[in-house]
Parts: sequence; C-alpha cells; structure tokens
Amino acid sequence: MLETVISTPRLRLEGTAWGQRRIVRAFDNLDVGSLEFFGDPDDSEDGVPEVEVRCTLAPDARGHGAATEALLGVLAATDELGVRVRASVLPENRAAVRVLAKCGFTGLRGADVEGNLVMVRPLGTPGLGR
Repeated sequence: MLETVISTPRLRLEGTAWGQRRIVRAFDNLDVGSLEFFGDPDDSEDGVPEVEVRCTLAPDARGHGAATEALLGVLAATDELGVRVRASVLPENRAAVRVLAKCGFTGLRGADVEGNLVMVRPLGTPGLGR
C-alpha cells in the first residue's frame, strides 16, 4: 500500500494513498501545491499496473525544485510497489515537461484527445533530480 505521508528533505506530501496529496514545505509548513493520482492503478496492455499523476504548484513555489522533489518522492514509493506512472502535459508547458524529464519520464506515447503529450516513466528509472 502506498503511504499516506511521504517525506523528502524539504517537503512533506500528505493525503490519500492513490488520490490527492498536499505538498507542504517542511521549513514553514506552508501548503504550496498538490500532487494527485487519478485513482487506483489499473493494469495496462502489457500487464504492468499503471496510474496517472498530476502536480500543481502555487506560482510563488515554482522554479525552486519543489515539483521535482515531490514527484521523485512518490515515484520511489510507486517503484517499490511495481506501479508505472504516466503524466499528460501541454506541449507548451516547458517547465512541466522539464520536471517530467528530470524525474525519468522518457517514454512518449503521443497525444491524448485534448492535445496533451502523454509521457510515461518506466519502472525503476532513476530521476536526474534537480
């Protein structure tokens, strides 16, 4: 089972296992965003459980590595559970594409019906971090 609280050096992620989590800065306990899974993992075509994730930060929290750190924190846990993670992102959102690339999202599945890039992170892929 995915832990409901995951801590990283600078952040705490609190919430439900496969739902929404608050991203809280450790030094001032300020809620700076959210990281959300879209439900429980489902079996993909190749039989590997897979779940979609989205990360949103307050404007003042952007550009300081919080999204990368939060995502890497939950990816370590999903890897242990054998769950692959995918994300959809607008192609023009360069910051989000950069975060996903730093976190090991190397697979590109094309675009969804809304024009978002669908990126996937192979299980156990190390992230580049900040």
